[in-house]
Amino acid sequence: MSSVGRFLDEIDPDETVDILRSLVKSNTVNPPGNEVRAASYIAGLLKKSGIPVEFMDVKPGRPNLYAILGKPGTPKLTFEGHMDVVPVGAEERWSVDPFSAEIVDGCVYGRGSVDAKGSLAAMVETLLALKRAGFNPSEPLALLAVMGEETGNVGIRHALKKGFKSGMAVVGEPTGLEVKIAHKGILRAGITARGRTAHAAMPWAGVNAIVGMAKLVLKLEEFDRSVLRVRRSRLVGSPSLTVTIISGGIKRNMVPDRCCITVDRRLIPGETSQTALSEMQDIVNRFSAEEPRLKVDIELLYADPPSEVSENEEVVQLARKAVKTVRGRDPGVSGFGAHCDMGALVNAGIPTVILGPGDLSLAHKADENLRIEELVEAAKVYTALAVLTCS
Repeated sequence: MSSVGRFLDEIDPDETVDILRSLVKSNTVNPPGNEVRAASYIAGLLKKSGIPVEFMDVKPGRPNLYAILGKPGTPKLTFEGHMDVVPVGAEERWSVDPFSAEIVDGCVYGRGSVDAKGSLAAMVETLLALKRAGFNPSEPLALLAVMGEETGNVGIRHALKKGFKSGMAVVGEPTGLEVKIAHKGILRAGITARGRTAHAAMPWAGVNAIVGMAKLVLKLEEFDRSVLRVRRSRLVGSPSLTVTIISGGIKRNMVPDRCCITVDRRLIPGETSQTALSEMQDIVNRFSAEEPRLKVDIELLYADPPSEVSENEEVVQLARKAVKTVRGRDPGVSGFGAHCDMGALVNAGIPTVILGPGDLSLAHKADENLRIEELVEAAKVYTALAVLTCS
C-alpha cells in the first residue's frame, strides 16, 4: 500500500464528480452519437494537464480519443471506456432531467452515469492524478475513449483495425468494482412474416401477418423460458432471448401483410452465433409448417461471440490486487451479464478484464444513477492498478 498510497491521495473527489457531471451533460445519445462533445471535453482536461491527446476520426463528429502517459509506444495497460449512451426513453419516467447530472442523496443522476461515463470519468481522473503526482511509468499507460459501443462496438473495432495494441486492457463498465473475466456474446436477428392484405371488414379474406407473428413471438418466449434458462455458465449465468422491436401494418382499415421483429439473443461461453441462429431457424421452420399461409424469413443482423480470459492472466491478478488495495478485500472473479468491448480486445490478443463502478441493473433505465462514493473508489482502484502495472 505504501508504494501506491501517495498516488491514491492525489485523487480529487470533487474533480472526479465534476468530470462525471460534465460528461453526463454532454448529450451523446446513440444514435446519432455526437461523441465529439465528450471527446473535446476530455481532451481539454488532459491537454491542460500536459497529457498528449489524439483524435481518431471514425465518422463525422464521432471520434475515438487516445491519450498516453509516459513515453510513446505500445502501452502496457490501456483503460478503455465508451462515450456514447442509449436513448433516455420516456422522459416522464425520470424524476430529473436525464442530462442535468443532478446530485440526489449522494448519487449523480443522468443517462450514462452508470453505463458507462462513471467508469470513463474515473479513468480520466486517474490520468490527471498520476500526472499531478509526477508518476513516471516504466511502460506507457493509455486511455482509449471510444465512440459507438452501444451500436455494434464500432469504435473499438475501428481502433483495432487501425493497429491499436496494448499489453493488457481494462474495459470500464458497471461491475460494482468486481473483476469480471467473461461476458456474454450477442446475436441480433430480424424475422419477417408475410401474409396477404384484405379489407379489415373482411379479415378472413387476408392473412394477418401481425397475428401470425404474435404466435411466433410466444414460441420464442417459450424457448427462452424452457430451454435457454436451463443452460448455465459458471461465470455469466444463463443465455437469453428477447424480442426488442416489432413493426407492422399499413393502414388502420387493412389486414396487415407484413410484420417484422428484432430478436436479441445473448450467448454464454460455449455457445456460438451459428448454433444460436440455427436454433431460431428450427423454431421458424416448425412454425411455418403450422402456418403454411404465412411466409416467414429470418436474417442475421449482427453477431459477436462471448468472451472469457483465464483467471491466471496478469491483468486479472493485478486488478484483484488493486481492488483489495482500495477496498481491503479480494473481489475474486466473476462474469459480466451483458455485452461490451471486451470481446473485440480479447479476440485481438489483448488480455482484458471488465471493471468499473455502478450497478448494471440501473443501466438503460429511467433514473440511472451512480453513487459518488463508488465513483471515487473506482478512480482509486484504476490508479492503484496503473501504478502496480506500469511502475
